[in-house]
Amino acid sequence: MGAALLASCKPAAPPPEAKLTVNNITISREEVARELRDLLWRRSLPWESQDEPTKENLRREAIDALIEKRLISDFATKAPHAAVIPPPDAEAAFQQFIRQFEPPDHWKQRMELQGLTEPQLREKITADLAQTRAIESWLKSQRAASAGQLGESAAQEWFAKNRESLRLPERIRASHIFLTAHDAEKPDRTAEMDLIRQQLAAGTATFPQLAAKFSEDDRSKKIGGDLGWFSRERVPEDFATAIFSQPVGKPSPVFRTRLGWHIALVQEKKASRLPEFAEVKEEVVAMLQNQWRITAVDRLRNELRAAATIQEEPDFAKGLDPAPWDGVAK
Repeated sequence: MGAALLASCKPAAPPPEAKLTVNNITISREEVARELRDLLWRRSLPWESQDEPTKENLRREAIDALIEKRLISDFATKAPHAAVIPPPDAEAAFQQFIRQFEPPDHWKQRMELQGLTEPQLREKITADLAQTRAIESWLKSQRAASAGQLGESAAQEWFAKNRESLRLPERIRASHIFLTAHDAEKPDRTAEMDLIRQQLAAGTATFPQLAAKFSEDDRSKKIGGDLGWFSRERVPEDFATAIFSQPVGKPSPVFRTRLGWHIALVQEKKASRLPEFAEVKEEVVAMLQNQWRITAVDRLRNELRAAATIQEEPDFAKGLDPAPWDGVAK
């Protein structure tokens, strides 16, 4: 009787954890928590400041990302596109990865925060490379059927319909002499600039000589104040307004912008015009190929998902928080 009484007092077993399986492979809540953590880090989103509907959407994104990773991982192991990564290629990919970090050993700290050992990191990098090569193999198999969408004739057709969108803006080649407005001890430098302008007008020094001697634009002063070719969109609006109104070959009066004081010299002007096909052919072909690639990979993802067996129990990720950098899911 005592044994029976003790048995009846045992705490109830916790309910089984809700599951998510993709082609009979389980994805755990812990994996989703880590994916959610990484997603927040990539977007610089603080979890605590998100409302509950947003949190639920982010959990869903993390789940969908893991499902896609699992499907691509499976795809990369199956013929005819499976890729076996030779050890030298795996090592090269690993070295390329760790070269991103400064100082050189910082990658080790990052991996520790994510709970990864070096062998696990190497395995992950090799698997990612295998998946990339499998997708490239599949794309190659699809490209022949899409050749008509990717060649020069397709580029010419797109160009004819979209030429205006490629219009080259008005551009000028100019130099300047610059004094900064960010010197607290010199709130108004108009007089300084007037003296430089007087030397220029008197012919006692050339524009490049004066730029080299007086300009506070460290990059351009080394080359006589030369700013190269640029359009209005490439420079601050107040500078563009002043300099694009100047005639070619005549130093401008002193003018002020938000950044400081300038004397400018416009050397050449090119009016806005429509490009010829030969000028943009490579750009258009590359754009069409990139669009085709994005569409093709999306189609592959959709096909893999449609063919997969995905079972997600209700409330699988309900209330799930992102994993801490040194721990697991809550």
